[in-house]
Amino acid sequence: MVLGLVLAPRGDAAEKGPIRIGLLTSKTGVLAIHGTHQMAAVEAFKDKYGTTVAGRKVEFYPEDDQSKVPLGVTKVRKLITGDKVHIVMGGLFASTGYAIAPLGDQYQTPIFVWSCPDDLSQRKRYKFVVKYFSCSQPQHAMAHWLRKNKPQVKKVIIFGPDYAFGYESSGGFQKVFEDMGGQVVQKIYAPINTVDYGPYIGQFRKDAEGMFVTLAGPQALRFPKQYQQAGLRDKYVLVGNGTNTDEFALAAQGEDVLGWITAHIYGGAAYPSQDNQEFVRNFKKHLGNKDPGYYAEGYYGALVLIYKAIEAIKGDVENKAKFMEALGRTKVTEGMPGGPKVSDGYGNLNTNVYIRDVRKEASGKLYHHVLHVYENVSQFWSYRPEEFLKQAVYDKDFPPCKFCK
Repeated sequence: MVLGLVLAPRGDAAEKGPIRIGLLTSKTGVLAIHGTHQMAAVEAFKDKYGTTVAGRKVEFYPEDDQSKVPLGVTKVRKLITGDKVHIVMGGLFASTGYAIAPLGDQYQTPIFVWSCPDDLSQRKRYKFVVKYFSCSQPQHAMAHWLRKNKPQVKKVIIFGPDYAFGYESSGGFQKVFEDMGGQVVQKIYAPINTVDYGPYIGQFRKDAEGMFVTLAGPQALRFPKQYQQAGLRDKYVLVGNGTNTDEFALAAQGEDVLGWITAHIYGGAAYPSQDNQEFVRNFKKHLGNKDPGYYAEGYYGALVLIYKAIEAIKGDVENKAKFMEALGRTKVTEGMPGGPKVSDGYGNLNTNVYIRDVRKEASGKLYHHVLHVYENVSQFWSYRPEEFLKQAVYDKDFPPCKFCK
């Protein structure tokens, strides 16, 4: 299926034919709601930027990985070898990002990994891969904010999904939190498709003052209510990943998440910047007046960066080395709903990180209120890259839980 065909101007660029962009998302399966938001973001992007860049027509080739990592690999291979796309963008699971990355080098075709697998821009870099951000990147900032603003929170429980996204988000928080004198006293991970969180909630240590929580997909619709039903609203200071209260879930979550504090690379649909409000208006036209969240903003933002790279090389995407060089030195300060993005030289982007809490308007609608913005945040936080890269990638066992009993 091809989206977005328009006539391009005549000339050398047009004579090369269309630029083909492969879009990997999850229209079905456990992450289907995110895929729906991402495809609406594509339409909002076309409203703003059109389907011609550098004098060449653009064709979009969307593929559904059904929320299955192995199928994602199959679909990316099909996009590259069958559809002959010039670049592939997407991948919802961090695990999908790790799985599809080798195909970029194998076929010498740029892959813009939309998900946030840390090590693809750290110890396992590929020549033909760039990505939007690192899973741990916003959570380094979350830990810093918590230690500075809630010093009474010294002991924290970590709870998250049992795969790379959960480990890397939690690991980033733990690293900075403990380096600033805090203690992670318990780490618990649950499968993404868990329905009953009672057995996990029953294990939470009573002597902790805070919790760092990461929720993905359906977890965000299930865990908050069960957490509140367990009577824990006032027990812990709860902070966590921006996916916990993303706009895709916020209305359904209701007051169960009121006051929750999260960190992410997007300030939320209510953030008042001109670039963001234009994006929100365009997005709402394509998804029943629903607000966009990070899943939509990230897809939109990645396409902006791809267009900017194409413009920088005057549409010469057939020169793959030049295309990758342009993707790897991106600097975009305008037009981004989540704020400026600057390539860091490692295949990742420096970005704003927004600390938000959930509040309620007089109408009853929940929204994200930004408490603080960390600007130009590196995936390495304040650590020297060469020293940071000597440690292992954040995973289920790293950093070790040295304060756990």
